[in-house]
This record gives sequence, C-alpha cells and structure tokens, in this order.
Amino acid sequence: MPAGTTLFFWVGVVGFAAIILVVISRVPRRKRLHGDPYATALNQLIQDDWDGALKSLRLAIESGHTSPDAYIKLGSLLRRRGDHDAAFQIHHNLTVRTDLDENERTQVMRCLVGDYQALGRRADALVALQELARRSRDPAIHMEIAEEALTSGEYDTAATALREAQKTDSTVSATVAAGFLARVGARCARHNLKQDAQRFLKQALKEDTHCAAALQLMGDLAYEEGDHETALFYWQKLVFAVAADNPEVHDRLEKVYFDLGRFGDIEKVYAQILDKRPQDMQTLLALARIAMKKGEFEDAERLLLQGREKQPDNPAAFQLLADLYLDQGKIQESRALIATFVKNQTK
Repeated sequence: MPAGTTLFFWVGVVGFAAIILVVISRVPRRKRLHGDPYATALNQLIQDDWDGALKSLRLAIESGHTSPDAYIKLGSLLRRRGDHDAAFQIHHNLTVRTDLDENERTQVMRCLVGDYQALGRRADALVALQELARRSRDPAIHMEIAEEALTSGEYDTAATALREAQKTDSTVSATVAAGFLARVGARCARHNLKQDAQRFLKQALKEDTHCAAALQLMGDLAYEEGDHETALFYWQKLVFAVAADNPEVHDRLEKVYFDLGRFGDIEKVYAQILDKRPQDMQTLLALARIAMKKGEFEDAERLLLQGREKQPDNPAAFQLLADLYLDQGKIQESRALIATFVKNQTK
C-alpha cells in the first residue's frame, strides 16, 4: 500500500473512533448508586428515618439484586404510612416466591396478618394466624389467635385458642385466662347472646373464683332477668372478694337489697367487709352515705373522718364530709376542711 494511502487510512480510523466516543458520551447514563441501598435502609430504620428508608428500599428493589427482607420491610413501611393495599400486594406477592427460607416465610405470614388487620379483613387475619401457628413455635401465637377470634366474633374459637395458650405459654395464668373469658362473656352480652355470655363467665369463674369482671357481669345478667337472689349472690361475693375502685358495685348491692326488702342488712354486710379490709375506702364511703340518709350524722362524720385519715386527698370523702358539715350548718368546720384540702392539693 502506498505511503499516502496508509496515512489516510489511519487518519480515517482515528476519526471514526472519535465519533464513536462522542456518541457514547452523549448517551444518558444511569446514575450510579453510592453504596448498598439496602444497608443504607437498615441504618435509616435504626435512626427512625422512615422516609429515607422507604426511598432506599425502593432503590434496592429497583437494582434487582436484593434480599426478600427488602420487600418485607418495604411493605411494612408502606402499611405504617397508611398505604395498606400496596403493603398487602408486596407481601402477598412474596408468598409465591420459591427462594424464601422458613424464617422468611414466617415473617411474610406475620406481615400478612398485620396487612389484613389494617384492611379490616379480620377473618383473613384469623386464618393467617392459624396458619402461622402451624409454622411457628412461638408460644404467644395462641393468645394472638384468641384475641383475633374475639375481635372477629368467633367466640368458641377464641376459647379454644386460650386453652392452647394455657398449654404452651407460661404467662397465661389462671387469672389471665379468667380475665379473657370474662371479656368473651361481656362481648356476648353486648350482642344479646346471654346464654353464651353466662357459659363463658362461668368458665372464667372456674379459672378464678374472684374474677371481678365475671362476678359483676353474672350479677348484672341475673338482675336483668329478674333473678334478684342470684344477682345478690354474685354482687355480694364480689364486694367481699375484691376492693372496688368505684361505687358502682355498692350501688348495685344496695339496690338489690332494697328490691328484696332487706335493705337493713346492708350495713352489717359493709361492717363485715371493713373488718376484713379496713382500708377499703369505697365500702367505708358507702356506709357513711347510708348513715347520712338515715340522719345518723355523728356516725357518718366518724366514718368520713376515718376515711380522710386513710386517704387525705380522696375527693369523694372530702365532698361527703363538706356536704355533711354544710347540711348541719357547721360553717367553721367546713372552712377548716376546705383549707386543709386545698393545702394538700398544692403541696
């Protein structure tokens, strides 16, 4: 090849290469990711940076090379932000993947339970929990099933799950079981399923004979049916068993004694309770109210002063004693009482 021709050939090759480089340089390039977006997301989750974690997880998924945990966490974050449908779709799509290990499948099922609950699909949440129980060795799962069944109105399923929980979960004591069964009974009562309510409440009392919620509701149901003797049995057992936090139990007891024409016996009952529990403020106040109604003001004052000694800041004791002094025209005593009460409140 002549020398001139060779020169032109190489000039052409160099020129063509330059054109190619210019074209390549003008093609939009995908922005390189700085670091591992999945690892970044984990750090952001630790720092409670939910928005940042959401963006990082989406980048990790878009890269096409990330663990199923990125999808799990992305769905959970979307649910946290209120996008329940999107969360469900992400978690549900994971159930058909064949590369999940057993722990990941358990996590996905757990997420689906939360998704169903957020979507208001409680029956599906219950089914998912039951499936989770077949996979998981978590002893607490049966109480979760019991709670979900109660919410779904599956009362017998709730009781059955409770029994399973008692076998596997050491935290489910007789007191806990009784409280749960009392809640089942209360739910039945609200839906006018009185026989079912009584059945579950009796089961509660087998677990714990002093279960306050069960005793009170059994009395309520009996009173509604006109069975005042049975109502008296449960309510009286209740006031002897536990100290009440409010006067409602005493109001019930006084009403049923009045209906039975035995109101005079109530003072003896209250006196017996105070012998057993001298610090029972509600019973002491109930006895003081009866003394006031009967015009036995000295006895009422004595009882209320005892109550003030036990609990100087008790507002009910203060109010009753103030009313008693005003009704008797004891202005000086009333002023001294108010001054003491205000002083205690400002300490």
